[in-house]
Amino acid sequence: VLRLLGELRSEAAYTLLLGLDKPGLHRDVRAALLRALWDHLERDQTWDVLHRAAADPDGLLASRLADIPAERLSPSSEPRLAALLAHLLGRPEPELRVALLRRIFERPLRDRERVLLAACLRRLDSPFVDEVEIAASVVLDRARAGDIAAFEGALDALRPNRRALYVVVEALRSARIQGSQNLSDLRAAGLRVLAQEAVTATLLVKLAASAGASALTTTLRELAARGLLHAEALAAAKTGAAELNADEAEALEQLLQHDPHEGLRLIAVAALASAAGPSKGWTAARRARLHQYRCDPSPLVSGCAQFVFLPTALPAEVALPSTLPSSRKEESSAG
Repeated sequence: VLRLLGELRSEAAYTLLLGLDKPGLHRDVRAALLRALWDHLERDQTWDVLHRAAADPDGLLASRLADIPAERLSPSSEPRLAALLAHLLGRPEPELRVALLRRIFERPLRDRERVLLAACLRRLDSPFVDEVEIAASVVLDRARAGDIAAFEGALDALRPNRRALYVVVEALRSARIQGSQNLSDLRAAGLRVLAQEAVTATLLVKLAASAGASALTTTLRELAARGLLHAEALAAAKTGAAELNADEAEALEQLLQHDPHEGLRLIAVAALASAAGPSKGWTAARRARLHQYRCDPSPLVSGCAQFVFLPTALPAEVALPSTLPSSRKEESSAG
């Protein structure tokens, strides 16, 4: 009956609905009342009722507010829903917050005043990994050019929460939004935050590798200058170089091949091996550079280059036949 009352376009029906919003109303009836008000989202009194529900001790009732359809909103009422959802993200129930963050990630809702994004940034500093992961996904998906400073500030404040910091940086590393300048700017903000501490050098290198050859080169040189290019950071850099696409790996190798720091030349060897993968091949120029690395005065560099092997092929006269006798085929299949 309450849901049907909400569909009536009469002042008397709306007044009746508002009059029912009293303490002690049965949970199911009150949930129906909130649903009935979906047809009156352009009225101030509706939002008063919704905000009271958002602050209700009953978390299940408050969670129903996440279902308010954004497509029913006018440009003037969209900020109201964004503010309501931001208020809900401050509730004490972690299950409610995680479910709400997933709902926010899925729904098209403009947040022109950025109040909802600010609430999602606050949820990054959570003791619950699931909440940090989905909050990071929402932030990376919705952040715009004007949000970079707020993201950097939130990440900086997150540094004492090591687990959350690691989860957010991993989300930054794995994000795949091709051609996104916002993503590049967010990664740059992450690099600035991680560069503040010596103990985050390895995490810094991992993030830099996801930002491309130029960012990785700059990061490695800065760490080398500070004496922080230790074994673990070098191992992370080698892994990052191997994960670059062929063009980025080629660029990285060209940038580092003559660097005075032996650790950076070691990364150049790894980048050369990656650049010479199946899509590019060992050209004469790459073979020549590999020979130079094998002659490097540093055992760290030459020792690595010694065990980068060039592809070989069997001579034509000893190549295996394309077909085997039937008996051999059977033996091969049995084997």
